[in-house]
Amino acid sequence: MNYMSGRALHVLSVSLAAQLQEDFHGELPISFSGGAHAFNLVDLLKGGLSPVTVSSDLLKPGAYGRLQQYYLNLWRSKEEEADYWKNTDQEDQLDYLKNYAQQLLQMEDYKYQIFESKDIKSQKPLNSFDCIEAPCMQACPTEQDIPDYLHFAAQGNFNKALDVIYQNNPFPYTLGLVCEHSCQTKCTRINYDKPLRIRDLKEFIALNGEASEAQALPLNGFSVAVIGAGPSGLSAAWFMALQGWKVTIYEKDGEAGGLPQQIIPDFRLQKEKLRLDIKRILDIGVQIHYNSPIDALQLEKLSQENDYVYYASGAPKSKSLDIKGSEVAGVRDSLKFLRDYNLGIEVNLGEKIIIIGGGNTAMDVARTANKIKNKKAQVYVVYRRSIAQMPAEAQEIKDALEEGVIFSELLTPVEIIPEQGVYRLKVQKMHLLTQFGDDGRQKVAPIDGEFDFLEADTIIPALGQQAFMPTLPFNNMKDLNNFNAQVNLYVGGDAGRGGSSIVQAVADGRLFAEHIFDLEPFGASLRKKQSKEKTSERKHLKDRNTVVNSSYPKNASVATFLEAQQEAARCLQCNEYCNICVSVCPNRANESYTIPAQHYRVQDIDINDLEFTIRPSHEVKINQEYQVYNIGDYCNQCGNCSTFCPTIGAPYLDKPQIHLSRISFEESSRGYFMQKDVLLKKEKNNLLKLRIETGKLIYEDENVEVVLTYDDLRILDVYVKKEGEYKIELDKIVEMKIMLVYVFLEKQKLFG
Repeated sequence: MNYMSGRALHVLSVSLAAQLQEDFHGELPISFSGGAHAFNLVDLLKGGLSPVTVSSDLLKPGAYGRLQQYYLNLWRSKEEEADYWKNTDQEDQLDYLKNYAQQLLQMEDYKYQIFESKDIKSQKPLNSFDCIEAPCMQACPTEQDIPDYLHFAAQGNFNKALDVIYQNNPFPYTLGLVCEHSCQTKCTRINYDKPLRIRDLKEFIALNGEASEAQALPLNGFSVAVIGAGPSGLSAAWFMALQGWKVTIYEKDGEAGGLPQQIIPDFRLQKEKLRLDIKRILDIGVQIHYNSPIDALQLEKLSQENDYVYYASGAPKSKSLDIKGSEVAGVRDSLKFLRDYNLGIEVNLGEKIIIIGGGNTAMDVARTANKIKNKKAQVYVVYRRSIAQMPAEAQEIKDALEEGVIFSELLTPVEIIPEQGVYRLKVQKMHLLTQFGDDGRQKVAPIDGEFDFLEADTIIPALGQQAFMPTLPFNNMKDLNNFNAQVNLYVGGDAGRGGSSIVQAVADGRLFAEHIFDLEPFGASLRKKQSKEKTSERKHLKDRNTVVNSSYPKNASVATFLEAQQEAARCLQCNEYCNICVSVCPNRANESYTIPAQHYRVQDIDINDLEFTIRPSHEVKINQEYQVYNIGDYCNQCGNCSTFCPTIGAPYLDKPQIHLSRISFEESSRGYFMQKDVLLKKEKNNLLKLRIETGKLIYEDENVEVVLTYDDLRILDVYVKKEGEYKIELDKIVEMKIMLVYVFLEKQKLFG
């Protein structure tokens, strides 16, 4: 038995239907259910397939609301192609169906996309309340307010959009070109059509917006020394200088920009764009000492002379290829190769060029080598895993493939053998295992005794980078949870991470500044939210029912203002509204409700025999308007809400569950039920109760009865029912009050 779904199912089903109709001369009645959606429904009906049944498409975000677009597309077709619908016969329908079946074979939308991901999940846990957060922001190391700047861009207000970008990111020109844009892989539109072109829109905003003038606060008497004028060092300098810190950068080279300036090829990053970002940073008073390498003694002196030192010297050394024969002349250093290219130094690579590695640097090397090689030469990329598992940005891999680079996957280099003026690279053949590693990729293993030999004139390993770490004690930005407050030296960017990405380096610089501001008494938050009107719930619902295909040009440099606005308008503003779990539940078991912001200082109770002590515990804040509960009577735990939820949680398990019937409540192991005027809650085989009495809240369980104020949940009195020594944690009362007041009592108002 075989099971198939998705795009391949549609192509196969239509082809089968066309073959059957041809055999039966168009006279066979065929009902169709195979990947139908709003944008192929018209083709199916014009081909004589009817009725058309839809299932999977309505289990995706938008759910039943998607049917409106089915109707509109069909209505539009019947208006514009009235003659076909009125005069068509079985022969016309058969011809149309056969043509459609052939067209499907060439349509990109139905082809397997090796780099395409439909997973917008993050590592964020799902709690009872306040789960709304844009997945794109979660994925961005700089925590860029993407929905906000897209909101302003959609209005054509590119100036405000640029101001929003600068709040978290001083490199809009650079990152508009070379950011790895992990945000796009988590765009909610993935579950509707295609992700937004977020990086391209950032570049458009940078080029066409005019940001507010940046003004640093007066000097506050504190100073920071920054080692390295790359993206991370410059980012830290920008945010520190804005808040009045005296910032001095020490750069070992004669120009700022770090590795992006030195090694990223000009066909990916035009250096004048990088210099525009650097100029704005220097214009607020940041000083740079060029040609100033810092050794260990100088670093120690700087840490004594400054309040803080940020060490962001990058990872300027290539990792070596540790195999036999790797010291031969034909093996070139990847970073030196790219530097030489940027400096205009001519390099003879021969006719067979092998690049070893699968990251962004490997793609830069491969594409650069491919551009400067002679006409007879060929560039190969050798990688130990499959092409789908390469850590390089998908677009860079696609560009390399389109430019003619040949990828040889599942091959691990084991030896380089010089032979008559060329080199033979001995490679071990690998195979994919069924197990997955911690990084989510399939593990690989060697195939015993299976080797191959690849001939090469030049071999360039691009296996990552190494940093030169300081010998003094330091705090690493990638592990601030364990920082030492007595140490004023911090390491960040590629220096702390061993070579990661430009956007991560920029993020480390900002996080360093935020961390220091938290430590100092005058510290200021870097997040200055732009005020924008809130989108109505009606518009949120309408937008989430509609597929809107992108019209943004593939060549982003030719995009018009209108195209940029239209693309930005596709943003669903997921930082304001989610309700995905509500829409995708076929049983309508997840329901949305609204509450005002809640803020409580929860108290706990220590019980000792029949005596009690009230002690302060912690704050509980619930800030978001839209919340969700699950209805146990309707939920069959199919898990569809978990499939599409952007968090790692499962709404049907993690959200508060209510029961409308006593039977459902008694059969369940958890949840709420309203018994007359008392709210019942099952929790770990215990029955908890909450009621409102004379303007107070009365909480009761098997151990205690507690009287609390209604407004702020302050404890007024405690009645101990069970002797012993134990603690009563009362943060659960916050959830119970919300379910009582804003769910059950509100339902009673509506339905009596």
